This record gives sequence, structure tokens and C-alpha cells, in this order.
Amino acid sequence: MDNRNARKISKSGVRTHRIQRVNLLRKRIYFEEEDRFVKIRVSARGLKTIKKYGLAYCCKKFNIDLSKKKYDAGYSPRKRKKKTEVETTTENNAVDAKQPQMYEEANKVMRNLNLN
Repeated sequence: MDNRNARKISKSGVRTHRIQRVNLLRKRIYFEEEDRFVKIRVSARGLKTIKKYGLAYCCKKFNIDLSKKKYDAGYSPRKRKKKTEVETTTENNAVDAKQPQMYEEANKVMRNLNLN
């Protein structure tokens, strides 16, 4: 990964060893197929590859499983807002659906208690 054979040459011509490292970046990229963001540590060259072919293709080619929690970067603020709105409406619908069942059960109990 690192090039240990690199040299730095000063003005006087003295050659000293130095290490050349890969240009790695921590990047938050939108994963269109799953409609979410992922955080990946990727080289600058890898980033160009992702831009050219897409994230799904690169993950498949390099055997990266983005479903793991360490790659999760959450959703966009808009998605989060929509998600909370949807959750509140589904919760309200669930409560509304439970109430008739509760009333029916209460009516059954009252009929059983009626000693006519």
C-alpha cells in the first residue's frame, strides 16, 4: 500500500528515504439503490471510479458489503423529515385501528355481564 522506496532530494542533492502514502479520504456518498448515505474510506482514484461506474457496481466488483453498520451514515435531512411524518401518520392510524377493537371487546364483556 505504501511506497517505501521513494526518496526526497534536497537542494544540495542529499537523498533521504521517505514514504509515499495512498491519498485516502473519508467520504459520505449517497447510495441510490438503497436510498441512503454511506461513509467509506476511499482513495482519490477510487472516488473517480465510483463517479464513473456508480457505487453499486464498485461494491460488487470489490466485494464490499454496505449493509454493515460501520458503513451507515444515515439519511438526508429531507428523508428523515419525511420518514418522521410517515411514522407519525402510521402511529395515528394504528391507534385508530386499535380503538374499535377495544370497544368491541368492552361491548362483549358488558353483554356477558348483563344478567337478563
